Amino acid sequence: MTHATLHVLPGLPQESSFPATIHTRYFIALLAVASAAAIRAALDPLLESEAPMLIFVAPTVGCAVFLGTGVGLFATVLSTIVGTYFFIDPVGDGWALATADRVRLVMFLGQNLVIVALIGAWRAKRRRLRVEPSAQLLTTILDNMPQAVIAADRT
Repeated sequence: MTHATLHVLPGLPQESSFPATIHTRYFIALLAVASAAAIRAALDPLLESEAPMLIFVAPTVGCAVFLGTGVGLFATVLSTIVGTYFFIDPVGDGWALATADRVRLVMFLGQNLVIVALIGAWRAKRRRLRVEPSAQLLTTILDNMPQAVIAADRT
């Protein structure tokens, strides 16, 4: 099984143990959202209807940072569905929500989409910065190669 290279913070190991297969990444996101839902359900007696979606920011951020932008978006959508179904009380029959809950969901989706987009841009910038110096180093080595060979022939 191939593994993804992880460059998140300086000082962390360069090789990650996160599998690179797409199915595994999305399955990890599913587990992260399910874990957040389990934690929220355990806290439900204390929180009741307060902050029903707050805990779902963590799997979105974690998935976006460690598994990629697409997985972060998946975690956002899945968190919205799970959080709405289990932790927001409907008004009347079916999925009808109060206006405050609709605003809450729009804000949740908006903030998570912005977070995932920013993390995606950050990851792309880090990839570019990792590639550019290595190309510059190779150019410098090749430009100075004849001088190094001449210096080696003199001794």
